[in-house]
Amino acid sequence: MKKKTKKSTCTALTKPEILEQAITDSYGNISTIAKRLGVSRTTIYKYLDKNQDLKDRIDSEREVAIDFAESQLMEKIKSGDTVSIIFFLKTQGRRRGYSERYQIEGNFPLQISFIEDLKD
Repeated sequence: MKKKTKKSTCTALTKPEILEQAITDSYGNISTIAKRLGVSRTTIYKYLDKNQDLKDRIDSEREVAIDFAESQLMEKIKSGDTVSIIFFLKTQGRRRGYSERYQIEGNFPLQISFIEDLKD
């Protein structure tokens, strides 16, 4: 009977081509990458702490995800989707006044008054 050996969790992380394949199209999602490599998310995070190139590559994938989401949002806006238009204006059009939050700016003097306890 052949004895099963535990596969090293770091084997996939030390082979750049396997690592690259796991990261590609993951949109920077750590759970997806871990699942593809057959390791835990904790293992990925530990490896990220030691490998700046990997961090940069995952950040790049996240940027791809944001770019994709932005392009989808713009398509919705082009089609006249009201919710998408409102969302865009609230987030990107704030400086033009499209916000429900009011912010008062200025250099106003701050006055603090102290009232002493009245003694009988």
